[in-house]
Amino acid sequence: RLLTISVSDLPVVAEVYSHGKCELCRIIAFEATSKPGMSPLILTEIISNENKSPTIIDLGQITTIWENVDLKCIGSCWNESVEEEMNTFPVQHCERAMQRLYNAHVGKSRSPTSGLTKKQISRIVQGSQDANMEDVLRKVIKAGSGMMRLVDSKVAMDYLYEDYPKTDIDKARRHVLGATALTNDAQLGGRFKRMPCMYVSSEDNDGTVASLTLVNGGWLTVDQSVKAGTEARKFAERSEKSKVQLLTVADERIAHRLECLAMGEVFSWESPKDRITGRDEPEANDDLELDAREALKAMNLPVSPSGAQTALVRLGRWSEASSDRVKLEPWTESVLEASRSYKRMDQKRRTRLLRETQELDKEKAPKHMEGRVDLTGLPCICVDAKRTSFPDDAIGVRPRSSTGRKVIKDASKWEILVHITDVSDIYSPETLLENMADDLLLLQDAAASRGASRYDLPLGPLHLMPPIALEALALQTTKFDETRKGRQLNGSKKGVNRCVTLWAYIDERNGRLIDAGIERTLISIPISLSFSGASSLLGDNLDAPELKQAKAILAVAERNLNLWSAHRQDKSEAARKREDRLSAREMVAQEQGGRNRWDDGRNGFQRTRGHRIVDAALDLYGYAVTFLLRRARAPVPRSSGSGASRGGRVGTAPLRRYIDGIAQRQALAVLCGYGGDSLTKSECMAASTRATEAINTLSNIRATKKKGVMDKDKQREALWSLKTHLAGRNQPVPAISTGRENEVVISGIGATAKCKGVKGTLKPGDRVMVKIEKVDPERGSLSVVLIE
Repeated sequence: RLLTISVSDLPVVAEVYSHGKCELCRIIAFEATSKPGMSPLILTEIISNENKSPTIIDLGQITTIWENVDLKCIGSCWNESVEEEMNTFPVQHCERAMQRLYNAHVGKSRSPTSGLTKKQISRIVQGSQDANMEDVLRKVIKAGSGMMRLVDSKVAMDYLYEDYPKTDIDKARRHVLGATALTNDAQLGGRFKRMPCMYVSSEDNDGTVASLTLVNGGWLTVDQSVKAGTEARKFAERSEKSKVQLLTVADERIAHRLECLAMGEVFSWESPKDRITGRDEPEANDDLELDAREALKAMNLPVSPSGAQTALVRLGRWSEASSDRVKLEPWTESVLEASRSYKRMDQKRRTRLLRETQELDKEKAPKHMEGRVDLTGLPCICVDAKRTSFPDDAIGVRPRSSTGRKVIKDASKWEILVHITDVSDIYSPETLLENMADDLLLLQDAAASRGASRYDLPLGPLHLMPPIALEALALQTTKFDETRKGRQLNGSKKGVNRCVTLWAYIDERNGRLIDAGIERTLISIPISLSFSGASSLLGDNLDAPELKQAKAILAVAERNLNLWSAHRQDKSEAARKREDRLSAREMVAQEQGGRNRWDDGRNGFQRTRGHRIVDAALDLYGYAVTFLLRRARAPVPRSSGSGASRGGRVGTAPLRRYIDGIAQRQALAVLCGYGGDSLTKSECMAASTRATEAINTLSNIRATKKKGVMDKDKQREALWSLKTHLAGRNQPVPAISTGRENEVVISGIGATAKCKGVKGTLKPGDRVMVKIEKVDPERGSLSVVLIE
């Protein structure tokens, strides 16, 4: 990056950083200064300045000097609006390009064995007559060996157009866009720090500057800790100026992490001071991500749940509720008002749809029932966790003959129905609610921003959308108290639910899926059972005459779904691997957990008979939707890590996952011709990326990423039991692999540890014998080595 520019080379093009903006200029001359050893002044013409009057600037104002650029193209490309051109990129395209550029250069050449050290520089410059040498070398070493940490507009240009369709824009204009992208990123984010051109020497000829030697500048890639601190500071500055408007992905990430902290996210390990003082609300320690911690400090707020709540209200991200029972709402006021409007509309629509299903003239019904198939005459069952607030799926059966489709007598007479609540109002671009378009767009943006619900926070869940909207979208059910022989608790038997229903015709001879399809439906109010209640009902442990019909439906569904699951595992490696993972989790949970476990998996994985029915039904739904979309040659929206290679589901939880709402929109557009145009492959990828990024930001604490680690108190308790069992003996003990990085759980004890001495990888559920090397219940640590 060492350049020597002689007068004969002029004019040359350079980027000038002026008043927070990137300007292009032509360097037309050098002017000597009165002080020897000082950089000459630079005479320039600012290209965007119409009067073209020369301006004298200092070398430190020049960011980068361009090389090998056609000067004729510069004026024409700059006269057009650069910002307009930046806006033609897809949403978040520049942000992702700059992040890829940052990832490629952060931490490069930081090894102590590469490049010069400060001590070496001091020895080099001793006795030198050049007073400027030490200053230049000290700045240059910040860019690492080979200046690998220094980027410029030309490199940024390459990343901007790396995976973007080629256009007619010439190279010079792309160069301008690269410079603009770096400048904007420095203003809004904290990935790059400006490193201007540095003076090295100059050659004089009769009192005039004949040539100038300099180190060409650019933008220095900062360390991750510096980046996080800068992003937090800029986030705090913007929060004081405007509410709600978060300008960067970093802003969204910090806001998400503050939300998790505000809901009381538990830190991985309390500090000794916290344990001694027993504070109810200890300050967040180093486990909290740096950007969230620094943002609170920059806003002069405590690094605690209450501090995060205050920050979110100040930002406008949360609202102060009017209810005495609830002090804060984790949503903006505009999103809450949109939810209330949607709830009011939904109440009127349910009443109208119920009335239309009861009309005697069925020829008019389809027009009035929003073009839906009327399934209100068929009972259905909702099986879910006891604490579920917003049920979104139900199971039913239907005689195949009632549909007019071909019945294969030896195969089956039933179609299995899997109902998923209809959220097309929120996600489809064309719905029957055109007068509520603004409110629906607000709810969609809220769901996209959060990505997925979180249920593991001490102060309550962070839902995908406000609860009032989820209540309107969820299935209305009739609950039965399983402890009192089926006595009805609450809920009305009269009503309708809007669903997207999969019908599946399964061959009961071998489990093969013969036929399937998707319908927009209206279903009746389902009977709601817990997982344990459904298991008891099928096992004849629940004597409830009111549930006789429900039991018959579940029995038919269970038989068909079990046959299909077995056939699927026989044909699909992904299905077999998923079954192996679930079986391993079940074995590990039995070793680690007690008998009194919640059926929603909060304190240990469960797989009762009721769980298996629902799992198989949702697997069937996801498999069939994927198959039908692919048969129609349409792309399938998926979040990262839920691909077909892992047997991931599609569209089964639209009240909990944003990407499932997008998948439902695609299924309706392609398979039912409803809701507008189908999504293209690039649109599906963009939705998947947005969902994945939102979900990733929900992890507030580094330790929460280490899945499968036992609760520390349970681990200590298990280690005390193990130490008592061994009683000084060094005998082998049986263990089971959890499938996570050679982690094993000691059988009968429940303590977990990474197993040493493994060649390769232990598969989930592998039973092994291990030797105990060290047990420390006080610290909660266990060391084991594989024997066989």
